Amino acid sequence: MEIISPIANWNYSTEDKIEFSCNIKNSDLVWESSIDGVLGRGFDFSKKLSNGVHEISVKDSSANKSVSTYINVVNKNKKEKCSLLTELPYTYFLDAGTDFFSVFSLDGKVSDLTLTDGIKKLENIMNNSFMIKDFSLSSCDINLKPVNSYINYSRMAIPYEKQKMFYVVNTNDVTSKAHEINASLYYTGKYINVYIPDSYTGDLSLIESCIQKIDSGVVKKVNQLWGQCADVNGDEAISILFTNTINEEKVAIGFFNSRDFYEQNTDFNSSSYNPYSNEMDILYVAMPDETDINYSINSIIATVAHEYTHAINYSVKTWNRFIKEELYVDEEIFLDEGWSHLTESLCGYGQSGGNQDFVNYYLNNSCLYSFCKNDYLGRNDSAGQRGAVTLFLYWLFVKAGGVEQTGDGLSFINNGGIDFLKTMNSSYQTGWECIGEFFDKTTDSLFLDFCKELISGEIYNSLEIDKKDILTNEYVFNFSTLNDFSFENTYKFLPYSIIKFDYSSEESSEITVNAKDFEGNVYLFSAN
Repeated sequence: MEIISPIANWNYSTEDKIEFSCNIKNSDLVWESSIDGVLGRGFDFSKKLSNGVHEISVKDSSANKSVSTYINVVNKNKKEKCSLLTELPYTYFLDAGTDFFSVFSLDGKVSDLTLTDGIKKLENIMNNSFMIKDFSLSSCDINLKPVNSYINYSRMAIPYEKQKMFYVVNTNDVTSKAHEINASLYYTGKYINVYIPDSYTGDLSLIESCIQKIDSGVVKKVNQLWGQCADVNGDEAISILFTNTINEEKVAIGFFNSRDFYEQNTDFNSSSYNPYSNEMDILYVAMPDETDINYSINSIIATVAHEYTHAINYSVKTWNRFIKEELYVDEEIFLDEGWSHLTESLCGYGQSGGNQDFVNYYLNNSCLYSFCKNDYLGRNDSAGQRGAVTLFLYWLFVKAGGVEQTGDGLSFINNGGIDFLKTMNSSYQTGWECIGEFFDKTTDSLFLDFCKELISGEIYNSLEIDKKDILTNEYVFNFSTLNDFSFENTYKFLPYSIIKFDYSSEESSEITVNAKDFEGNVYLFSAN
């Protein structure tokens, strides 16, 4: 069953009578809109829709089948108004027919933001229940000594270590003694070497399913997107250790530890303190477990894509410069995690890896999270922020030209998106400042445009939200709409954050904005 009309991701006007048709001639088909509810029955009729981004679905109850698509319906006469908040209290005039009212910021922040119309105070605090996937480990230290700093990459690869004792971080307490795990080489492929603990007695077929997908396409795709990982131990592959200590500790799904790029130090009294290095380029991931969705096969594969991106970007941004004795930097957590989450989606694991959930969580709780600063609880890393940054980066990735998949789905054709990614990770700047370099614009100016598109719903015209990965059949980047907050609440407003208010008016009106501790650039934005 397919929807013939309306056309996916098409722009329609509120004045248009939109045709609804399907390739199945069944009078019992039921059509619904996420905004306007039930639209009608049958395989061919027309109807006007309200302003907004609609998910249009049609259901054939007799066959128990349904399909859906997204369209954008706009008021052709809509006018947008954006004003910089200059002083408080501030009176903002809304024209008749206003569709939305929003506040967003660059470096600006306020406490106790209120908009008067008879204010009621209400705490708006949400709990974060997502498994974050990984965590940040300390990296480059000026006292550390790199492993094999000057490997001649043209020589023959060194023999594989068929058995090895690995140090694995205790994810419950990264400062405690590392686990010591004896493991054997289970698989050697084109891109990866896989080790499994000697004590493991579980189902190897699940691990083999992961290996097949990782070595046949995922690693190659990540290399295309970001470049090459440092070959620290000279074996011309990235090593992966599957370890059930990660499952047992239930803190992460996997991780990359940049300390492995530096020599192990056995003198614990030395100023060069790195006692638990495996002295190799390696990723650590949990054992696949089909009884726990967090550790499903696809979730493990997504985690490998995620952690391998960390390894490559650490190699480019920090390691390569460190060994050449150049000025080196560590990337900021918000951007480093955003890059890795974006990679999961681009490799076809955005749904099973949890990215769609992270983005939708942010969209439902946008006032609690800054894109590049600490969140409402003072955290510098959270599911909400990761969702926000991933969405922003994907919007920019598409603006830059994006990519296409080859016919077999195993590689990318670069249309400009990869150039954008590599410009960021090769930059000598870090964090917010390096994002705009590819566009030769400040990141602030790009963020202003992003905010306007996200708040107004125009972002759905920019992004192919119905696009699916050829191999996994998962949506590359499918997400919901930005949540409207109550006009009667009191808010703490963070730098680089967005609040869209549930407000519409048939008559001209004025809104008084007030707050405490107001500073920086805060914008008021409305449209009618």
